[in-house]
Amino acid sequence: MVTSGIERIVISVKDVNESLAFYRDWVGMKVVIDQHLEPDMIQHLGNLYEGTKARAVFLKNEEQSTLLELIEFRPHSGRMIREEAKPWDYGIYDIAFLVRDLDKTYNNLIKKGFTFLSPPITYPFPFGVKEAILIGPNEMPIAHIEIVSSPKPEIKEDYGKIVDSAQM
Repeated sequence: MVTSGIERIVISVKDVNESLAFYRDWVGMKVVIDQHLEPDMIQHLGNLYEGTKARAVFLKNEEQSTLLELIEFRPHSGRMIREEAKPWDYGIYDIAFLVRDLDKTYNNLIKKGFTFLSPPITYPFPFGVKEAILIGPNEMPIAHIEIVSSPKPEIKEDYGKIVDSAQM
């Protein structure tokens, strides 16, 4: 039962190791579960081809209880899991993390070869925020948000809470 907000965000990824390296090594999340899922269950639940396998890795940070689940299906089918859904109906748009110092994080990631849609931009939201969207592993947009107005939230490490998962 959900008692304190979103308990899990699931992202289907092309390469779980690429995504894992980012969320674990850059964001500082800890792996709490790394498992292979029961093929019969995922084939029926996701309407997938017989023989499809899946690996799910659950990560967590110290800032909150929300789990981030990365799931990779193999072999890649080249089709959407729920083909009857239209892309304009719904889907993940991005995931957003609070960061302590966006300019520093942005510069560090740029130096390591990562790409952003734009440099950090400051705007009122209704409070002052600075934001930049990283093109993350597997081309997943990852919003990096710094609260620039007072009171600023305390963020212990470079990355803080997952603040939203935008859908469209």
